[in-house]
Amino acid sequence: ILLADEPTTALDATVQDQILTLLADLNRETGTALVLITHNMGVVARSCERVLVMYGGTVVEDGPTAQVLTRPSHPYTAGLLAAVPRLSAPSGTRLTGIPGSPPDLTLLGDGCAFADRCTLVEDRCRTGTPPLTQLPNGVRAACLPAAGRTEPLPAPAAPARIDRPTPGAVVLEADGLRKTYRKRGARRRGFTALDGVSLTLAEGETLGIVGESGSGKSTLARVLAHAHTSDGGTMRLRGEDVTRPSRRELHAVRRQVQMVFQDPYASLNPRMTVGEIVAEPLIAFGLGDRDARESRVAELLELAGLDPAVADRHPRSFSGGQRQRIGIARALAPEPTVLICDEPVSALDVSVQAQIVGLLTDLQRDLGLALVFIAHDLAVVRQVSHRIAVMHQGRIVESGSADEVCEHPREAYTRALLAAAPEPVPPAVRAAHTEKTGALA
Repeated sequence: ILLADEPTTALDATVQDQILTLLADLNRETGTALVLITHNMGVVARSCERVLVMYGGTVVEDGPTAQVLTRPSHPYTAGLLAAVPRLSAPSGTRLTGIPGSPPDLTLLGDGCAFADRCTLVEDRCRTGTPPLTQLPNGVRAACLPAAGRTEPLPAPAAPARIDRPTPGAVVLEADGLRKTYRKRGARRRGFTALDGVSLTLAEGETLGIVGESGSGKSTLARVLAHAHTSDGGTMRLRGEDVTRPSRRELHAVRRQVQMVFQDPYASLNPRMTVGEIVAEPLIAFGLGDRDARESRVAELLELAGLDPAVADRHPRSFSGGQRQRIGIARALAPEPTVLICDEPVSALDVSVQAQIVGLLTDLQRDLGLALVFIAHDLAVVRQVSHRIAVMHQGRIVESGSADEVCEHPREAYTRALLAAAPEPVPPAVRAAHTEKTGALA
């Protein structure tokens, strides 16, 4: 038995494709059974014959992949599928998250763990733990209302459009940025991570950056944020040259350009309270006295969708999505102009991912932020971005509006990235289910 726990998380589409192909070859050639744990529905559809859906520490649905993905029997499964971003959805489509938050497993009592978030909840759901029951469609589901249903679950509402601001004046410009990494004392030329990258970013605009691992996306993010120094090219922030800022100028630039990092578990200091984490930029930039900082921290936590009362707690008390909200609150503390999001949702499940993406787009609308959104999930990038830039070997090889790049890619490399992106319900799965049942939900 091979247990593969999130083997493709944080991988771009082409590398993910290679890993899944390798696992399938091992499964076929050696007869090894594969247990694949993932939050990516496209990976499930491609690689699994059967799927277990877990919630609150228990299995809530179990059945053939085609049946579960095309006609879910548990409301939580339906919610997950509704939250999956579709590459076919046009730019500006809001991801559909599941209201509420996952339960604290240490506080679970009697009744269904999903009851507080369920649209089909009944009084009996709160008093008895639903058993995993065999349904007529061949699926087992731990849902009391589902046990008596013969019709499919109600289809989710059509995704809403994002109320996005119209991009304004250019706030960030980069022209011919270069960055080469060299080992100390090495005679070789080193590795060129950025090779003449040029871009512009306007107020209220989201620029999506996509590309394979090693294409230079994260290096670009760090150079734009002045965490790394470029070896060539120029940068301008609101028209002022900030390519080689003095120490005093660098302090001002870093206040204007903040980052949200990829791993919400590694990016927060576990020894600091939430209040201390969010207040850290305020102290670093000398903003306000102690009372003003406490008031600002409460405001920022509320802005990020958290209760200000959590300021005295430590990061270990929070889920991944809640930790990412803390990271966003910290990044917003110095009132930046540009927010660089480096893979901010790659470690999150689809329902929490939808909540975080929705939070970022709402903050952009309310605060007029300019966003650089780096991700390997092309469907997410298309839906949140005004424009997309495709990176390959340290260069931008294609750029344009989000819909144009995804629907009419000009470069073979862009077409390869799009082709490698897994679909939550591929045509083959739909066809197999249609042949068996004659209908789809």
